[in-house]
Amino acid sequence: MAVDMAMQQARAGEGSRDLCLKVHSEYHSELLDDLISRSSLSTQLLDDVAQTMQTLFRTSVSRARLTPTLHGPRLIRERSTCPRHVPEGVIGLLNVGLVYHNRGQVDLAVSTYTEALSAWVKALPRGESVQNVLMVVCGAIGGALESAQKDEVALAVYTLGVVAGEQLPEPTPELGYCLGSMGSALFHMGSYTAALQQLQACLDLRTSLAAAEQSVVTVEELAVAENNIGACCVAMENNVSGMKFYKSAFDRLREKYPPHHTFVMSVQQNIQRARLNLCNHEVDMSLVPRPIFRPKKEKKAKGGKKKKKK
Repeated sequence: MAVDMAMQQARAGEGSRDLCLKVHSEYHSELLDDLISRSSLSTQLLDDVAQTMQTLFRTSVSRARLTPTLHGPRLIRERSTCPRHVPEGVIGLLNVGLVYHNRGQVDLAVSTYTEALSAWVKALPRGESVQNVLMVVCGAIGGALESAQKDEVALAVYTLGVVAGEQLPEPTPELGYCLGSMGSALFHMGSYTAALQQLQACLDLRTSLAAAEQSVVTVEELAVAENNIGACCVAMENNVSGMKFYKSAFDRLREKYPPHHTFVMSVQQNIQRARLNLCNHEVDMSLVPRPIFRPKKEKKAKGGKKKKKK
């Protein structure tokens, strides 16, 4: 895999410039170049993406624990939401791209989403930022690629969205979506420590936005981030912390949804898996006392020795 190659290069201490160039080639720079040019943003974003990817690889090499658990945790997929004032023609293209996505026609979905980006930038209303538009489209394209198990390319697209969103003076819900999606892709690639960092950043951003007077963050978005953080903790065999995040996500979702809702049932299943892991994996057998076998003493006959009969 391309990720394994880049991680090996990072471990070998390869120069950052050479590694950045290889990251460009490995992560389909043509797609990233196309997205940046359609957004009319600086090509410096491509270098920023490569540097971010390099940091993720180094984090994964140095800290990730890729130990599979007996009862693996499950993520909840992030749900993308379009901002207000989307032009009608753009909505049509986004819907067509979603149809291709659901049919498994990933290449057609990606090309349709990129066309939507061009149309959206041309008809961008005043007061709306190009970075927000790019984040929405990157989320859609990354989701299509991730569903086709092209996690490495999806990660690069999500990273482009994050880098673009960080250019804005204030964080937006779209940035939280891209951060959460980055964490999802990294989780599926087995880089649990790097995934945990992105998901925690997503939760922190959403928590700060939820504290505003006019909150634009839903309870569902907070619960999804908490569940996915719990999944990372359990994948790293930190079941206690994982249970804490699972329970918080479950409580949030139960306030809004009935017990049979998909999200509620997903978190509940994760809680059950974490409990099984606690029972099966976190018992130190060296602390369990072993049974002591003592030899049975021979019973003495009552009344002493019997006299022999004459």
